[in-house]
Amino acid sequence: MGFRTETILIKPAFDISNADLLKQLGITEFESSGQIPFEDADSETGKSGVYIGKFNNCTILIGLDFTDDFLETEPKGIEKKIFDLQPDSEVLAIVNNEFDNSYIYSYSVNGIKKRLKAGNAENLWLDYGDILEEEKANYKNLKPDENNNQVYEWIVFKRNGEIHSVNEATHDQVGGEMGFRLCKKLTGVWYFDIENLELEHFQVQNSTTSATRTGTEKKWWTHR
Repeated sequence: MGFRTETILIKPAFDISNADLLKQLGITEFESSGQIPFEDADSETGKSGVYIGKFNNCTILIGLDFTDDFLETEPKGIEKKIFDLQPDSEVLAIVNNEFDNSYIYSYSVNGIKKRLKAGNAENLWLDYGDILEEEKANYKNLKPDENNNQVYEWIVFKRNGEIHSVNEATHDQVGGEMGFRLCKKLTGVWYFDIENLELEHFQVQNSTTSATRTGTEKKWWTHR
């Protein structure tokens, strides 16, 4: 089985309780199941409900396919509700799905979408906004392979504390890795350097948002 994460980071962190935040996002029927380590909440195994925590003045939300609502060039759905609650915020949503080799990263500031990119190994589905400095710094070169597919030369990436260098990577590998790198814009650390964090786990019975979509109803499937 592959890795999958769908995570939202909001800076500054909300100063209301996790339960109140869920209510403000339109989720009214839920029950707290206690605390769970970040690495467990982030894994595919046993993922259900919503996980909420705070790290380096950021609120972290995982679960319920919230990131479906970030595939627009202006905030909609959950993303708009976040800015309605806290207009002066930075919001980053990332998806890295090794099951179908797809990725999304969406970055918005003060209610304005600055960057949105989504794709998989074969296709670039969405590419909106100006390229971020973090992207420029980590793309060495772009060239076509023998099948005229885009192949990126990647400078370096870090995983599990080890530095690796990769000469070539597929589009989804680069896109997924970029989402993890952008985490540093808000938290000060790369995604997998988040340590000693526990999230509160909520089992959810209802949601008034589009975050309940699953399977082929996921919005990014329509770009295939």
